[in-house]
Amino acid sequence: MVFCDKWKMWVPNKHCLPKLGRWLFVSQVIDEFAGIGKLEIDIGAHIGTHTLKLADRYETVIAYEPYQPAFDCLVRNIEGRANITAVMSAIGAANGVCGIAAPTKYQMGRIVDGATTQMLA
Repeated sequence: MVFCDKWKMWVPNKHCLPKLGRWLFVSQVIDEFAGIGKLEIDIGAHIGTHTLKLADRYETVIAYEPYQPAFDCLVRNIEGRANITAVMSAIGAANGVCGIAAPTKYQMGRIVDGATTQMLA
């Protein structure tokens, strides 16, 4: 886990740093278009970039992230935010288990065959 001083966020590794700027761009879109309400669910929350923005607009945010290194960063990044709940789980068509492929330089993590990660329907 690496702390990015520029963005003030924890990331799983140094290879994530160049991508962080793109993630923060989406956060600007959230500022412009997201509503304000009681509950927002962030599926595939990754390190919490969007989760934090959503938490400024919603009373409660539930953030699902199945990949352990990203989930660990998510938990660190949301410390002190009482309106965010982090859940280490994938979301899919059925309850069960699935495998998670580690992200590569060119692709984020993805669900694959295997049985190591909880999945909720």
